[in-house]
Order: sequence, then structure tokens, then C-alpha cells
Amino acid sequence: MRNKILVVGQTPPPFGGQAIMIERLLEGKYKDTELFHVRMSFSREMNEMGRFSFFKIFHLILCIPRTKFIIKIKEQLY
Repeated sequence: MRNKILVVGQTPPPFGGQAIMIERLLEGKYKDTELFHVRMSFSREMNEMGRFSFFKIFHLILCIPRTKFIIKIKEQLY
């Protein structure tokens, strides 16, 4: 049986610690495990991190249906 893991998180850019580690996680090779990724890109540059933006709210609203879509599609495939 193949394990399926949905990773919801930011990958570079910007090149912060968490984004780099999520990217490394996704690039890894795992036996009997398949990773699916929903990219969160709230900040395009490091100076945008921790600041309010309407773009961030809009992006979050879009991430939720993407996540639900991937869950639904992947359940049907297996």
C-alpha cells in the first residue's frame, strides 16, 4: 500500500529556513510514500514576511479549495 501525504507550505522564494526545509522534504525520495504539495506563497520577498497584505488573505482563500481538490482527487485514484 502506498502512503499519500499532503504537504501544505511555502517553498522558495523567499529563501527562508522553513521554506527551504519544505522544499528539501518534497525533493526527497521515499519508499512507498507519495507527496503532494499545495504551495503557500504569502510572501514574495523576505521584507513582506510578518506584514499585513490583502494579497495574503486572497491567497489563503485560494489555498483552501486547492487543498480540498487534491484530497478529493487523490482519494478517487486509489
